Amino acid sequence: MKPFALSSSRRRGSVHFSLALAALLLAACGDDITEINANVGAIKSTDDLPACTEDIAGQTAFVKETHEFLGCDGKEWVALGVNTVSVGDNVCTSTSLNDGTGFEIFCNGESIGTVRNGKNGADGKDGAKGDKGDDGAKGEKGDDGAPGTNGTNGKDGAPGTDGTNGKDGTNGTNGTGCKIQEASALTATIACGSETFTMDLTGYADQPEVCDANVSAEDCATLDSAISLSGVSQKGPFVTGTDITAYELQNGRSLKQTGKTFGGKIERADGTFDIKTVKLNSAFAYIVADGFYRNEVTGENSSAAIKLRALTNLKGRSSANINLVTHLEYDRVQYLVTRKDSSVTKAKMAAEKELFTAFGINNSGFEGMAEDLNVLKEGKGNAALLAISVLLQGDRNESELTALLASLSVDLGDNGQWDNVKQRAQIADWAMKTDLNGGLPKIRANVEGWKLADSKAPAFEGHVTNFWMQELGVDTCSSDNEGALFAVKNKNSAYYAANDSAYTDGDSSLVRLICAASGNSFAWRFATDIEKDTAAFDPSIANAAAMSGNVNTNFVYVKEGAWRRGTELDVALKNSCVADSVGKADSIIVNEETMWYICGKGNASVPYAWRAPTTAEADTVGFGTPDGEVARVGNVDESHIYVYEDTSGKGGYAWRRGTDLDLVPDLGPCTKNWLNKVQGLPITNNSSVWYTCAVNKIIYVNGMQLPYAWREATDIEKDTVGWGKGIITGQIKPGNVNKDLIYVFENGSWRHGTALDRYLGACTETKAARRDTSTSNYKNEYYVCTPQSTPDTLRKWVVAPDIYNDTIGSQAECKAFGKYGDGTILVGRVNQQNKYVCENGVFRAATSAEITANRACVGYIQNHIFKVNGGFSKCVNKEWTRPNGRLMGTLKTSDGQEYKTVVIGELQWMQQNLNRMTGADSGESRTVRLIDSNKDTVLYTYSSSCYKHEQSNCDKYGRLYSRDASRIICPTGWHLPTKAEWMEMLYVADADYDSTLAYKLKAKNSWQGETFDDRWDEVSFSALPAGGFWSQFYSQIEQAIYFWLPSEYGIMAITNHWYFIKGAHHSPTNQFSVRCVQD
Repeated sequence: MKPFALSSSRRRGSVHFSLALAALLLAACGDDITEINANVGAIKSTDDLPACTEDIAGQTAFVKETHEFLGCDGKEWVALGVNTVSVGDNVCTSTSLNDGTGFEIFCNGESIGTVRNGKNGADGKDGAKGDKGDDGAKGEKGDDGAPGTNGTNGKDGAPGTDGTNGKDGTNGTNGTGCKIQEASALTATIACGSETFTMDLTGYADQPEVCDANVSAEDCATLDSAISLSGVSQKGPFVTGTDITAYELQNGRSLKQTGKTFGGKIERADGTFDIKTVKLNSAFAYIVADGFYRNEVTGENSSAAIKLRALTNLKGRSSANINLVTHLEYDRVQYLVTRKDSSVTKAKMAAEKELFTAFGINNSGFEGMAEDLNVLKEGKGNAALLAISVLLQGDRNESELTALLASLSVDLGDNGQWDNVKQRAQIADWAMKTDLNGGLPKIRANVEGWKLADSKAPAFEGHVTNFWMQELGVDTCSSDNEGALFAVKNKNSAYYAANDSAYTDGDSSLVRLICAASGNSFAWRFATDIEKDTAAFDPSIANAAAMSGNVNTNFVYVKEGAWRRGTELDVALKNSCVADSVGKADSIIVNEETMWYICGKGNASVPYAWRAPTTAEADTVGFGTPDGEVARVGNVDESHIYVYEDTSGKGGYAWRRGTDLDLVPDLGPCTKNWLNKVQGLPITNNSSVWYTCAVNKIIYVNGMQLPYAWREATDIEKDTVGWGKGIITGQIKPGNVNKDLIYVFENGSWRHGTALDRYLGACTETKAARRDTSTSNYKNEYYVCTPQSTPDTLRKWVVAPDIYNDTIGSQAECKAFGKYGDGTILVGRVNQQNKYVCENGVFRAATSAEITANRACVGYIQNHIFKVNGGFSKCVNKEWTRPNGRLMGTLKTSDGQEYKTVVIGELQWMQQNLNRMTGADSGESRTVRLIDSNKDTVLYTYSSSCYKHEQSNCDKYGRLYSRDASRIICPTGWHLPTKAEWMEMLYVADADYDSTLAYKLKAKNSWQGETFDDRWDEVSFSALPAGGFWSQFYSQIEQAIYFWLPSEYGIMAITNHWYFIKGAHHSPTNQFSVRCVQD
């Protein structure tokens, strides 16, 4: 495809083509054009173009693949002279209007409007003022007209009459998505969706010029195919989203823009950008980055955007970086190319060498050109680039940096030299301060902390150091000049000083450098005040001398072994305050008045310094060193009292403020040695005022609290004076002064008591812990010793609560299996109208329902059955219940056993045989001595065993007991049933006592040879055939069961088929089962 270039004869024909094209473009904006030609529109590639014939002459097409506008001249498709910008998926172009008054802009093949720039014409004369026209007649209401084209601004017309309302217009078609936001004669800002970019409308040639014979082939380099361009844009790295715009240049000689632009954006955090495939004729391009960047000095993103540029030859390269070197070399390269006929390559090489030299850097050995450098990667050239970036950034904000770059670019442009010596010195000052204050490692940490590269940051530090040393004229620091001071002699520097070790009028700074060793290396650092001020002092000056500093002439230094900071008073008094003179005084006369000063400890910078005396020091001057602790009136202010005492306890006597009472002879000074001393001052023959030397009397003097001071004594202090210690704990005494006050000795000291302590004995800490009650009744009330206190009493007797008095003798029985653990109501010991219930180990007041029932349902007897309100009730969840049907419950015993119980008639029976140990192992026996009703001693032998000594039999059938054992084995509240009670139970089971009665008592299992039916265990007595023991042998298990009666030898027997009650002779050593019945 050849360029759209016509011969002179053809150019006349191009006017028709331009007019047709203009008319076509206007039609896209909505004009009613009668042209029959229509645009081909946007196509993918040139393969999709129709044949260019006379029939479609004047039509245009936009080729997406190459981003070109083509026009049909009737014979072939030719390239139109346009300015193209490619951003993301959007391609916008501009083409000159035929009359040269502006440009029409197309985005993605659609016209989005025109930008007028005006056409220069000759200045015309002012026309004559026209006559005022008559007002026109009011016209008839016309039909709605078609939308008109945009017209030029007309003259203001005469005011018209109000028209009638027109009809609502129809909705317009959807736009292309791109629009012109604002425009000037030079640029247009275009918005396409979320993308906003600026199109340059100047500086390009409508047609590429053909290089003449004087232009080298290098400067006329062209590209054979479409390219993709990438790179990194760095000040520090530009942030993601930054706009990158590339402008095609006509050639490497004129450096004019062709008008074709293409763009992209920073896509990665390291500043990388990619521009999609574009087709260019020339290999030369001008690239601009416009956006925010990472600041190497602060480590943060910039707060405003800056622009950086680069000029590059794309022949043979697909990447070109944008940085400060490409930016600063641009003006110089343009000068050398356009003014000195240099090639772009030679101009760039010369400009880069000059630029690096301006910063004291030799760029020989650097790889590639400026557009190949990267501040994030290691390498010589990269280190130099980062050093320049750091130096120019300094502490500047974005506007200050932009101004500096513009100034420096212009400065370098004409001769390649940095002629602004003040600017160089200013940058060098910042570099020196940053370097010597440890700022360069922080900058390295910033760059590496971004984690944008795998390698370390390049070694830029040496270039920064070399720049400020060279610019400020600082010599190399080595062993030859170790310890030497250095003043910056560059008069353009803010650190200028004429003399290395002294101040001179006209100096700009008091700063000095000193060459210091660090191991085997040497480096300059800022000299301290003492180093630069005392360096020239004569070494033979005597110790304790005071001198003014040579550089900081208002500083004073004192020689105390070595030189240290002092104060002006060291010079004025002609007597230095040093360690040996701490506490000493000296004076000078000012305005005929003697001014005293005290040598004392200072601070970290001035360890000892003269100071004005405190009020106390002024008052005590001349007191001398008294013998012992005394009190005196101040010499200057007689209202001030001072006490002399050993405040350290180690002989460190000093004066401190006191009170008037310290002067009273009968009291003396209140000091640590007299602490807690109580002393009376007689005021009459029979009365005294008492004082105590104490630390709890807060008295402030000039904002300071006195450590010890006399205060009025408390009652206990004056009442117990002379009582001493060693008294028996609990001893009680009335006060010496206040006879009506009572005191108790406890814990090694006296304390307040109460009148009740006299009558009930001392209420001590031990008694309070036990909650002791008084042993006697005082005024018809009982008392308890408690920890309760009043402001002057630690513990006191208080009236005991009723529940305490009423239950104190029964607390031991308030427990499970205790006397009151089964819900029995306790009548108050003192207040018998009060009733109490034991629950969870403590007594509480009984409720009215519990009092009425005469028993409480408490947790200890859960599921137990008692007679309540004339009938049996079961304790369930602290409530008495009477469920329907036969009433059955449980009974827990103190040995951990639990038995089922059942109510039969008016008695509650155990539903299981007793299984309690007698206290003797099975087979053994022991005797107990019991007293009968006639006071005769009777011996009983009792024992128990498991049937055939097998525990499993006990677990199933219960234990077998001897006669004597059966009489004592029932748990508390239960007893061995009498014959009458058995007969009552049997009557309930079967009033006729017929032959089936035995079945109604038997359990429905374990009976040998029996057939069980509904008659069995009808009353839930659940008798099991436990058998028995007859002196020497066990027998009848699973066949019969025998129960002891309380009569001498009686038993109740149930066998396989019958029952009987037998009172005949059974040996007391026989062993049978026991069932208990509730009392």
